[in-house]
Amino acid sequence: MENTPVLPEYIKFQGPFSYILCSEILYLPKFHRALLKTLTKFADDQTVVLLLWKQRGLGEERFFDIASRPSTGWKVEYLDRTVLDIEFQDQPYGVAQMTRISVASSTISQPDSM
Repeated sequence: MENTPVLPEYIKFQGPFSYILCSEILYLPKFHRALLKTLTKFADDQTVVLLLWKQRGLGEERFFDIASRPSTGWKVEYLDRTVLDIEFQDQPYGVAQMTRISVASSTISQPDSM
């Protein structure tokens, strides 16, 4: 992807992570595939990804259309806003949880390109 920032090589991440928290990063649909690839790199079948976003109508939900495809290996669950602090419950926020689908339980034959 052109003009996509890359971390310097000296920054080494160790993964997979148990939890990945994502807030306010879904409003640029052109980066959805890159975000999904990054999450996939740092997650295993024990990782829980929590996402919170303001519903601006900029295509934020399209990320979950991509992530929900069987070929990506992710399960998406939308959470009720009651999980948020009370001051945000009546605001236009979305909350979702993603987990990896274990290869043994999936029927993926040939993955699509993300």
